[in-house]
Amino acid sequence: MIRSSYSYQRQNYWFLKSVFKMPDIPLDRIEYAFAEDFFDYMTLTECIQDNTAIKYLKNTKQLLKLAVQRKWLTYDPLGDFVCTYINPDRDILDMDELSALYHKEFTIPRLQETKDAYLFMALTGYAYKDALMLSPDNVAKFLRRRLDC
Repeated sequence: MIRSSYSYQRQNYWFLKSVFKMPDIPLDRIEYAFAEDFFDYMTLTECIQDNTAIKYLKNTKQLLKLAVQRKWLTYDPLGDFVCTYINPDRDILDMDELSALYHKEFTIPRLQETKDAYLFMALTGYAYKDALMLSPDNVAKFLRRRLDC
């Protein structure tokens, strides 16, 4: 969460520096066009994908809504701006791709743990939230016996 907050602040800072020629602007100078200009800046100048730019705009809208609630602003200038999410087409990995990922070794422990968690969720069908809530009490051992026929 800290990383995304930092990225958001950085994008906002560079947008204000390039468009308004200052690192910050008063809240009452923000208009509806701010959202369109900010979106264009992020997608065209910074080459950020549309959904990421929309997420940054949603954060800005939340801040402006908070400013109205605290009576720092009389109205929300971005209240009518609609943030539309574009649902990406995601391919489903087949067993060969999952196997290749399974055999891939990462030297960074964090990446290895992420790989293991992803494979667990892909092979069990658990959602991230369900996998996160698992505890040792949820795990049972089963013994396999070799059958000689």
